[in-house]
Amino acid sequence: MTARRVETTPIDAVHVMTRVFSCADFLKPDGSDVRLDSDITCFLDDSTTNPKIFGFLAGDEIALDRQHGLVPERRRGGETQVGSKTRPRREPEGERQRLH
Repeated sequence: MTARRVETTPIDAVHVMTRVFSCADFLKPDGSDVRLDSDITCFLDDSTTNPKIFGFLAGDEIALDRQHGLVPERRRGGETQVGSKTRPRREPEGERQRLH
């Protein structure tokens, strides 16, 4: 993954919004290459010498990976397809017993 560009916007005297644009190269299961661009927005508290992230926004990168054939598609009934095999989705266990 390579950071291509960083944009920083002041929010107020001690907070900034930083948007990082990146790209990543992947090898698809069929052997072809694909390059995906993405970005993430971070909100930082810049009131000290060590800025701290207090929030972030990111896109649905799993959906983007599915769209480009990097992860299996979801099928009806909660099954995922991996190659020619399908496997059922695990059902959640019943209520767990409380220990207190």
